[in-house]
Amino acid sequence: GEEVPLRVAFPAGATRLTVLVPDSGLEADLPGADAGEPVERDGQRYRIYEARDLPPGWRLDGVIHIPQTRRDIAALREPRADLWVEFDDTALVVSEEHHLRVEGSSRLVGTPEAPLLRYELPEGARFLGLSQGAGALGIGAAPDGGLEVLGPLPPGASTFGFRYRLPVDGAAGARLARRFPLEVGVLNLLVADSGVVLDDVRLHRRRPFRSGTRHYLHREGFRIEPTETVTVGFSHLERSAFGGRTSLAIVLAAAAAGAFFLAAPLGWTSRDGALARSEPPAALQSRERESIVESLRDLEHDFETGKVAEADYQGMRSELRSRALELMREEREARRAGANASTTEPDTQLGSAKHDRAGGEQSSKGVVARCPECQGTVRDSWTYCAQCGATLPAEGGAADA
Repeated sequence: GEEVPLRVAFPAGATRLTVLVPDSGLEADLPGADAGEPVERDGQRYRIYEARDLPPGWRLDGVIHIPQTRRDIAALREPRADLWVEFDDTALVVSEEHHLRVEGSSRLVGTPEAPLLRYELPEGARFLGLSQGAGALGIGAAPDGGLEVLGPLPPGASTFGFRYRLPVDGAAGARLARRFPLEVGVLNLLVADSGVVLDDVRLHRRRPFRSGTRHYLHREGFRIEPTETVTVGFSHLERSAFGGRTSLAIVLAAAAAGAFFLAAPLGWTSRDGALARSEPPAALQSRERESIVESLRDLEHDFETGKVAEADYQGMRSELRSRALELMREEREARRAGANASTTEPDTQLGSAKHDRAGGEQSSKGVVARCPECQGTVRDSWTYCAQCGATLPAEGGAADA
Protein backbone atom coordinates (compact mmCIF):
# COMPACT_ATOMS: atom_id res chain seq x y z
CA GLY A 1 0.00 0.00 0.00
CA GLU A 2 0.87 3.69 0.04
CA GLU A 3 1.02 6.39 2.72
CA VAL A 4 -0.24 9.88 2.00
CA PRO A 5 0.74 12.61 4.49
CA LEU A 6 -2.00 14.87 5.81
CA ARG A 7 -0.53 18.10 7.25
CA VAL A 8 -2.65 21.16 8.02
CA ALA A 9 -1.67 24.24 10.07
CA PHE A 10 -4.11 26.30 12.18
CA PRO A 11 -2.39 29.60 12.92
CA ALA A 12 -5.43 30.98 14.77
CA GLY A 13 -6.39 27.68 16.36
CA ALA A 14 -9.92 26.20 16.14
CA THR A 15 -12.80 25.37 18.41
CA ARG A 16 -13.44 22.09 16.65
CA LEU A 17 -11.78 20.04 13.90
CA THR A 18 -13.57 17.21 12.09
CA VAL A 19 -11.90 14.87 9.59
CA LEU A 20 -13.98 12.44 7.55
CA VAL A 21 -12.18 9.47 6.00
CA PRO A 22 -14.07 7.28 3.47
CA ASP A 23 -14.77 3.87 4.97
CA SER A 24 -13.49 2.00 1.93
CA GLY A 25 -10.36 0.37 3.23
CA LEU A 26 -8.45 3.55 4.06
CA GLU A 27 -6.72 3.78 7.44
CA ALA A 28 -5.95 7.10 9.17
CA ASP A 29 -3.30 7.95 11.77
CA LEU A 30 -4.16 11.42 13.09
CA PRO A 31 -2.38 12.34 16.35
CA GLY A 32 -4.47 14.66 18.54
CA ALA A 33 -7.78 13.61 16.93
CA ASP A 34 -10.10 11.03 18.47
CA ALA A 35 -12.09 8.52 16.42
CA GLY A 36 -15.88 8.85 16.64
CA GLU A 37 -18.86 6.87 15.43
CA PRO A 38 -19.02 6.32 11.64
CA VAL A 39 -21.49 8.49 9.73
CA GLU A 40 -23.17 8.30 6.35
CA ARG A 41 -23.55 11.29 4.06
CA ASP A 42 -24.93 11.32 0.52
CA GLY A 43 -24.80 7.55 0.35
CA GLN A 44 -21.13 7.43 1.39
CA ARG A 45 -19.99 5.95 4.70
CA TYR A 46 -17.20 7.78 6.58
CA ARG A 47 -15.12 7.25 9.66
CA ILE A 48 -14.96 10.43 11.67
CA TYR A 49 -12.06 11.96 13.66
CA GLU A 50 -12.46 14.99 15.91
CA ALA A 51 -10.27 17.40 17.88
CA ARG A 52 -11.50 20.32 20.05
CA ASP A 53 -10.13 23.57 21.48
CA LEU A 54 -7.07 23.76 19.23
CA PRO A 55 -4.60 26.48 20.34
CA PRO A 56 -3.13 29.00 17.87
CA GLY A 57 -0.33 27.49 15.81
CA TRP A 58 -1.61 23.94 16.20
CA ARG A 59 -0.73 21.57 13.33
CA LEU A 60 -2.36 18.37 12.18
CA ASP A 61 0.44 16.04 11.21
CA GLY A 62 -1.12 12.71 10.16
CA VAL A 63 -0.93 9.94 7.60
CA ILE A 64 -3.57 8.24 5.46
CA HIS A 65 -2.74 4.63 4.70
CA ILE A 66 -3.97 3.48 1.30
CA PRO A 67 -4.16 -0.30 1.02
CA GLN A 68 -2.65 -2.11 -1.91
CA THR A 69 -4.72 -1.81 -5.06
CA ARG A 70 -4.69 -3.46 -8.44
CA ARG A 71 -6.55 -3.48 -11.70
CA ASP A 72 -7.20 -7.15 -12.34
CA ILE A 73 -10.60 -7.68 -13.93
CA ALA A 74 -9.99 -11.44 -13.89
CA ALA A 75 -10.37 -11.29 -10.09
CA LEU A 76 -13.89 -9.84 -10.37
CA ARG A 77 -16.99 -12.05 -10.32
CA GLU A 78 -20.78 -11.54 -10.30
CA PRO A 79 -22.33 -14.58 -8.60
CA ARG A 80 -25.86 -13.16 -8.65
CA ALA A 81 -28.05 -10.39 -10.02
CA ASP A 82 -31.67 -9.67 -9.03
CA LEU A 83 -34.07 -7.67 -11.19
CA TRP A 84 -37.21 -6.51 -9.34
CA VAL A 85 -39.87 -5.35 -11.81
CA GLU A 86 -43.11 -3.39 -11.44
CA PHE A 87 -45.31 -3.21 -14.53
CA ASP A 88 -48.46 -1.16 -15.09
CA ASP A 89 -50.25 0.63 -17.91
CA THR A 90 -47.79 3.54 -17.96
CA ALA A 91 -44.30 2.23 -17.22
CA LEU A 92 -41.98 -0.64 -16.48
CA VAL A 93 -39.83 0.18 -13.42
CA VAL A 94 -36.78 -2.03 -12.83
CA SER A 95 -34.64 -2.12 -9.68
CA GLU A 96 -31.43 -4.01 -10.34
CA GLU A 97 -29.30 -5.40 -7.53
CA HIS A 98 -25.83 -6.67 -8.42
CA HIS A 99 -23.70 -8.86 -6.16
CA LEU A 100 -19.98 -8.56 -6.95
CA ARG A 101 -17.07 -10.48 -5.49
CA VAL A 102 -13.35 -9.66 -5.57
CA GLU A 103 -11.02 -12.63 -5.28
CA GLY A 104 -7.74 -12.13 -3.43
CA SER A 105 -6.68 -9.81 -0.62
CA SER A 106 -6.26 -6.46 -2.34
CA ARG A 107 -8.74 -3.91 -3.67
CA LEU A 108 -9.60 -3.34 -7.29
CA VAL A 109 -9.44 0.20 -8.63
CA GLY A 110 -10.19 1.62 -12.05
CA THR A 111 -9.91 5.07 -13.56
CA PRO A 112 -12.35 7.37 -15.37
CA GLU A 113 -10.56 6.47 -18.60
CA ALA A 114 -10.62 2.75 -17.85
CA PRO A 115 -13.43 1.85 -15.37
CA LEU A 116 -13.58 -1.63 -13.89
CA LEU A 117 -17.09 -2.28 -15.21
CA ARG A 118 -19.71 -0.55 -17.29
CA TYR A 119 -23.44 -1.33 -17.07
CA GLU A 120 -25.44 -0.11 -20.05
CA LEU A 121 -29.08 0.86 -19.52
CA PRO A 122 -31.76 -0.48 -21.89
CA GLU A 123 -32.58 1.70 -24.86
CA GLY A 124 -35.12 4.35 -23.94
CA ALA A 125 -34.62 3.91 -20.17
CA ARG A 126 -34.69 6.88 -17.82
CA PHE A 127 -32.26 6.59 -14.92
CA LEU A 128 -33.93 6.98 -11.49
CA GLY A 129 -31.06 6.70 -9.03
CA LEU A 130 -28.49 4.60 -7.17
CA SER A 131 -28.83 2.61 -3.99
CA GLN A 132 -27.28 3.88 -0.77
CA GLY A 133 -23.62 3.02 -0.47
CA ALA A 134 -23.04 2.82 -4.22
CA GLY A 135 -20.93 5.98 -4.07
CA ALA A 136 -18.45 4.27 -1.74
CA LEU A 137 -17.73 1.77 -4.51
CA GLY A 138 -17.03 4.52 -7.01
CA ILE A 139 -20.22 3.88 -8.99
CA GLY A 140 -21.75 6.72 -10.93
CA ALA A 141 -23.41 7.74 -14.17
CA ALA A 142 -21.21 7.72 -17.24
CA PRO A 143 -21.02 10.89 -19.36
CA ASP A 144 -22.61 9.16 -22.35
CA GLY A 145 -25.18 7.12 -20.40
CA GLY A 146 -25.06 3.93 -18.41
CA LEU A 147 -23.16 3.34 -15.17
CA GLU A 148 -19.45 2.99 -14.50
CA VAL A 149 -17.76 1.17 -11.62
CA LEU A 150 -14.45 2.83 -10.73
CA GLY A 151 -13.87 1.30 -7.32
CA PRO A 152 -12.24 0.82 -5.01
CA LEU A 153 -13.91 -2.56 -4.63
CA PRO A 154 -12.75 -4.26 -1.41
CA PRO A 155 -11.85 -7.96 -1.24
CA GLY A 156 -14.86 -10.20 -0.78
CA ALA A 157 -18.50 -9.36 -1.47
CA SER A 158 -19.98 -5.98 -2.42
CA THR A 159 -23.54 -5.10 -3.43
CA PHE A 160 -24.99 -2.11 -5.23
CA GLY A 161 -28.21 -1.28 -7.01
CA PHE A 162 -29.83 1.19 -9.39
CA ARG A 163 -33.28 1.90 -10.82
CA TYR A 164 -34.62 2.96 -14.18
CA ARG A 165 -37.91 3.35 -15.98
CA LEU A 166 -39.02 2.13 -19.40
CA PRO A 167 -42.08 3.34 -21.31
CA VAL A 168 -45.02 1.03 -22.09
CA ASP A 169 -46.42 0.79 -25.60
CA GLY A 170 -50.15 0.59 -24.85
CA ALA A 171 -51.66 -2.86 -25.38
CA ALA A 172 -48.34 -4.13 -26.76
CA GLY A 173 -46.83 -3.88 -23.27
CA ALA A 174 -43.09 -3.50 -22.77
CA ARG A 175 -39.88 -5.35 -23.53
CA LEU A 176 -36.77 -5.55 -21.37
CA ALA A 177 -33.45 -6.52 -22.97
CA ARG A 178 -30.44 -6.85 -20.65
CA ARG A 179 -26.73 -7.53 -21.12
CA PHE A 180 -24.17 -7.62 -18.32
CA PRO A 181 -20.42 -6.90 -18.34
CA LEU A 182 -19.56 -10.06 -16.39
CA GLU A 183 -20.89 -13.60 -16.46
CA VAL A 184 -23.83 -13.73 -14.04
CA GLY A 185 -23.96 -16.99 -12.12
CA VAL A 186 -27.67 -16.73 -11.23
CA LEU A 187 -30.08 -14.16 -12.66
CA ASN A 188 -33.39 -13.73 -10.79
CA LEU A 189 -36.29 -11.92 -12.42
CA LEU A 190 -38.92 -11.01 -9.79
CA VAL A 191 -42.10 -9.45 -11.17
CA ALA A 192 -44.89 -7.98 -9.04
CA ASP A 193 -47.92 -10.02 -10.14
CA SER A 194 -50.67 -7.58 -11.05
CA GLY A 195 -52.05 -9.66 -13.89
CA VAL A 196 -48.79 -9.87 -15.86
CA VAL A 197 -48.01 -12.25 -18.72
CA LEU A 198 -44.28 -12.90 -19.28
CA ASP A 199 -42.77 -13.89 -22.61
CA ASP A 200 -39.24 -15.28 -22.38
CA VAL A 201 -37.33 -18.37 -23.51
CA ARG A 202 -34.03 -18.07 -21.61
CA LEU A 203 -35.28 -18.05 -18.03
CA HIS A 204 -36.81 -20.94 -16.12
CA ARG A 205 -40.13 -20.73 -14.32
CA ARG A 206 -39.93 -20.92 -10.54
CA ARG A 207 -42.65 -21.07 -7.89
CA PRO A 208 -44.28 -17.67 -7.22
CA PHE A 209 -43.84 -16.29 -3.74
CA ARG A 210 -45.31 -13.67 -1.46
CA SER A 211 -43.39 -10.80 0.11
CA GLY A 212 -45.41 -8.67 2.49
CA THR A 213 -48.75 -8.07 0.82
CA ARG A 214 -47.53 -8.64 -2.74
CA HIS A 215 -47.16 -11.71 -4.90
CA TYR A 216 -44.20 -12.09 -7.25
CA LEU A 217 -43.63 -14.18 -10.34
CA HIS A 218 -40.15 -15.70 -10.35
CA ARG A 219 -37.96 -16.56 -13.33
CA GLU A 220 -34.38 -17.80 -13.02
CA GLY A 221 -31.44 -18.13 -15.40
CA PHE A 222 -27.98 -19.60 -14.95
CA ARG A 223 -24.58 -18.62 -16.36
CA ILE A 224 -25.62 -15.58 -18.35
CA GLU A 225 -22.65 -14.84 -20.59
CA PRO A 226 -21.39 -11.26 -21.17
CA THR A 227 -22.15 -11.59 -24.90
CA GLU A 228 -25.72 -12.79 -24.26
CA THR A 229 -28.86 -10.66 -24.30
CA VAL A 230 -31.74 -11.74 -22.06
CA THR A 231 -35.05 -10.45 -23.43
CA VAL A 232 -38.38 -10.58 -21.58
CA GLY A 233 -41.75 -9.35 -22.84
CA PHE A 234 -44.39 -7.95 -20.47
CA SER A 235 -48.10 -7.68 -21.23
CA HIS A 236 -51.35 -7.53 -19.28
CA LEU A 237 -53.66 -10.47 -18.86
CA GLU A 238 -56.79 -9.74 -20.89
CA ARG A 239 -59.57 -9.62 -18.33
CA SER A 240 -62.18 -9.31 -21.06
CA ALA A 241 -61.10 -12.48 -22.84
CA PHE A 242 -63.85 -14.40 -20.95
CA GLY A 243 -67.16 -13.18 -19.68
CA GLY A 244 -68.13 -13.51 -16.04
CA ARG A 245 -70.26 -16.64 -16.53
CA THR A 246 -67.60 -18.21 -18.75
CA SER A 247 -64.97 -17.55 -16.10
CA LEU A 248 -67.25 -19.08 -13.49
CA ALA A 249 -67.75 -22.17 -15.63
CA ILE A 250 -63.98 -22.53 -16.04
CA VAL A 251 -63.39 -22.31 -12.29
CA LEU A 252 -66.16 -24.79 -11.46
CA ALA A 253 -64.94 -27.15 -14.18
CA ALA A 254 -61.44 -26.96 -12.77
CA ALA A 255 -62.76 -27.80 -9.30
CA ALA A 256 -64.75 -30.75 -10.62
CA ALA A 257 -61.78 -31.98 -12.66
CA GLY A 258 -59.59 -31.71 -9.58
CA ALA A 259 -62.02 -33.84 -7.59
CA PHE A 260 -62.19 -36.40 -10.41
CA PHE A 261 -58.43 -36.78 -10.72
CA LEU A 262 -58.07 -37.02 -6.95
CA ALA A 263 -60.54 -39.89 -6.89
CA ALA A 264 -59.60 -41.58 -10.19
CA PRO A 265 -56.43 -43.36 -8.94
CA LEU A 266 -58.55 -45.10 -6.27
CA GLY A 267 -60.87 -46.95 -8.64
CA TRP A 268 -60.91 -48.79 -11.95
CA THR A 269 -63.50 -50.43 -14.19
CA SER A 270 -63.88 -53.99 -15.36
CA ARG A 271 -64.12 -55.02 -19.00
CA ASP A 272 -67.88 -54.70 -19.02
CA GLY A 273 -67.61 -51.16 -17.72
CA ALA A 274 -68.77 -51.87 -14.19
CA LEU A 275 -66.85 -50.22 -11.41
CA ALA A 276 -64.75 -52.93 -9.81
CA ARG A 277 -63.45 -50.77 -6.98
CA SER A 278 -64.21 -47.21 -5.93
CA GLU A 279 -64.28 -44.90 -2.95
CA PRO A 280 -67.47 -44.45 -0.93
CA PRO A 281 -69.61 -41.48 -2.07
CA ALA A 282 -68.82 -39.61 1.15
CA ALA A 283 -65.09 -39.76 0.40
CA LEU A 284 -65.66 -38.47 -3.13
CA GLN A 285 -67.79 -35.62 -1.76
CA SER A 286 -65.03 -34.74 0.69
CA ARG A 287 -62.45 -34.67 -2.09
CA GLU A 288 -64.64 -32.49 -4.28
CA ARG A 289 -65.14 -30.09 -1.37
CA GLU A 290 -61.37 -29.88 -0.79
CA SER A 291 -60.86 -29.16 -4.48
CA ILE A 292 -63.44 -26.36 -4.36
CA VAL A 293 -61.78 -24.86 -1.27
CA GLU A 294 -58.48 -24.86 -3.18
CA SER A 295 -60.24 -23.16 -6.11
CA LEU A 296 -61.50 -20.51 -3.69
CA ARG A 297 -57.90 -19.85 -2.58
CA ASP A 298 -56.80 -19.51 -6.22
CA LEU A 299 -59.73 -17.18 -6.91
CA GLU A 300 -58.71 -14.97 -3.96
CA HIS A 301 -55.15 -14.77 -5.33
CA ASP A 302 -56.36 -13.95 -8.86
CA PHE A 303 -58.61 -11.19 -7.48
CA GLU A 304 -55.79 -9.73 -5.36
CA THR A 305 -53.48 -9.64 -8.38
CA GLY A 306 -56.08 -8.12 -10.68
CA LYS A 307 -56.62 -11.14 -12.91
CA VAL A 308 -60.37 -11.27 -12.14
CA ALA A 309 -62.71 -8.28 -12.16
CA GLU A 310 -64.61 -7.61 -8.92
CA ALA A 311 -68.03 -8.39 -10.41
CA ASP A 312 -66.82 -11.76 -11.71
CA TYR A 313 -64.99 -12.43 -8.44
CA GLN A 314 -68.12 -11.90 -6.33
CA GLY A 315 -70.23 -14.19 -8.53
CA MET A 316 -67.64 -16.98 -8.70
CA ARG A 317 -66.93 -16.77 -4.98
CA SER A 318 -70.65 -17.02 -4.15
CA GLU A 319 -71.13 -20.05 -6.44
CA LEU A 320 -68.09 -21.87 -5.09
CA ARG A 321 -69.02 -21.20 -1.46
CA SER A 322 -72.60 -22.42 -2.09
CA ARG A 323 -71.34 -25.64 -3.65
CA ALA A 324 -68.88 -26.20 -0.79
CA LEU A 325 -71.66 -25.72 1.79
CA GLU A 326 -73.95 -28.05 -0.15
CA LEU A 327 -71.26 -30.75 -0.13
CA MET A 328 -70.73 -30.27 3.60
CA ARG A 329 -74.46 -30.81 4.22
CA GLU A 330 -74.44 -33.93 2.03
CA GLU A 331 -71.45 -35.26 3.96
CA ARG A 332 -73.22 -34.71 7.29
CA GLU A 333 -76.34 -36.46 6.04
CA ALA A 334 -74.25 -39.36 4.71
CA ARG A 335 -72.54 -39.71 8.09
CA ARG A 336 -75.89 -39.75 9.90
CA ALA A 337 -77.25 -42.34 7.47
CA GLY A 338 -74.14 -44.43 7.96
CA ALA A 339 -74.53 -44.27 11.73
CA ASN A 340 -78.15 -45.45 11.47
CA ALA A 341 -77.22 -48.23 9.06
CA SER A 342 -74.51 -49.48 11.43
CA THR A 343 -77.21 -50.38 14.01
CA THR A 344 -79.44 -52.31 11.57
CA GLU A 345 -77.27 -53.64 8.77
CA PRO A 346 -75.27 -56.11 10.91
CA ASP A 347 -78.61 -57.54 12.18
CA THR A 348 -79.83 -57.90 8.64
CA GLN A 349 -76.64 -59.69 7.69
CA LEU A 350 -76.92 -61.90 10.79
CA GLY A 351 -80.47 -62.86 9.92
CA SER A 352 -79.48 -63.61 6.35
CA ALA A 353 -76.49 -65.63 7.52
CA LYS A 354 -78.66 -67.73 9.84
CA HIS A 355 -81.08 -68.29 7.04
CA ASP A 356 -78.30 -69.24 4.63
CA ARG A 357 -76.92 -71.75 7.11
CA ALA A 358 -80.38 -73.23 7.40
CA GLY A 359 -80.38 -73.80 3.67
CA GLY A 360 -83.00 -71.20 2.95
CA GLU A 361 -82.99 -68.64 0.19
CA GLN A 362 -83.06 -64.91 0.94
CA SER A 363 -86.22 -63.20 -0.19
CA SER A 364 -86.24 -59.98 -2.15
CA LYS A 365 -89.42 -58.84 -0.44
CA GLY A 366 -89.50 -56.08 2.17
CA VAL A 367 -90.20 -56.34 5.91
CA VAL A 368 -93.65 -57.82 6.32
CA ALA A 369 -93.78 -59.30 9.85
CA ARG A 370 -92.61 -59.10 13.45
CA CYS A 371 -90.91 -61.67 15.66
CA PRO A 372 -93.47 -63.29 18.03
CA GLU A 373 -90.87 -63.26 20.82
CA CYS A 374 -89.29 -59.74 20.73
CA GLN A 375 -91.62 -57.98 18.28
CA GLY A 376 -88.61 -56.97 16.17
CA THR A 377 -89.10 -56.53 12.43
CA VAL A 378 -88.21 -59.55 10.31
CA ARG A 379 -88.32 -60.52 6.67
CA ASP A 380 -90.76 -63.15 5.54
CA SER A 381 -87.96 -65.40 4.30
CA TRP A 382 -85.98 -65.50 7.58
CA THR A 383 -85.83 -68.71 9.64
CA TYR A 384 -84.43 -67.02 12.78
CA CYS A 385 -84.94 -63.54 14.26
CA ALA A 386 -81.89 -61.35 13.77
CA GLN A 387 -82.44 -59.65 17.15
CA CYS A 388 -83.33 -62.42 19.63
CA GLY A 389 -82.48 -65.58 17.67
CA ALA A 390 -85.88 -67.11 18.11
CA THR A 391 -87.06 -69.64 15.53
CA LEU A 392 -89.57 -68.01 13.25
CA PRO A 393 -92.75 -69.71 12.10
CA ALA A 394 -92.97 -70.95 8.56
CA GLU A 395 -93.59 -68.33 5.87
CA GLY A 396 -96.77 -66.54 6.57
CA GLY A 397 -96.81 -67.66 10.21
CA ALA A 398 -95.01 -64.64 11.69
CA ALA A 399 -97.00 -62.00 13.44
CA ASP A 400 -98.42 -59.49 11.05
CA ALA A 401 -96.73 -56.14 10.91
